[in-house]
Amino acid sequence: MPEIPWSKIIRSHQYHLLAAIVPEISAHPPDELMSKLLKGMGIRGEYAIRMTGRMPEGQPGTVQCAFQRKIEADRLANILRATPSSPSGEWASERAFVLDVIWQQVFADSVGDE
Repeated sequence: MPEIPWSKIIRSHQYHLLAAIVPEISAHPPDELMSKLLKGMGIRGEYAIRMTGRMPEGQPGTVQCAFQRKIEADRLANILRATPSSPSGEWASERAFVLDVIWQQVFADSVGDE
């Protein structure tokens, strides 16, 4: 299924959140890398991606990925070794991992330049 706008899922407690903590940005925008990676994975359910935080102010940013299907969230979380996050009550499940510049380069190499 195609990526859907974040606004369509933001208030749904049925989605599974995978948050990528981005301490610094490489030459590739991390939200675009995640989008390309997910498109290449053949996700069947709905999903949405958004970038939060502002890197220039020195605060870590976060790429939030919300998945309709738990199996797809689990698959990516296992690949990226994401760990459970403290539940906020806003999501069916919540996990996070650090998307450092090394992971960003791995993603960029795997999706290629389009």
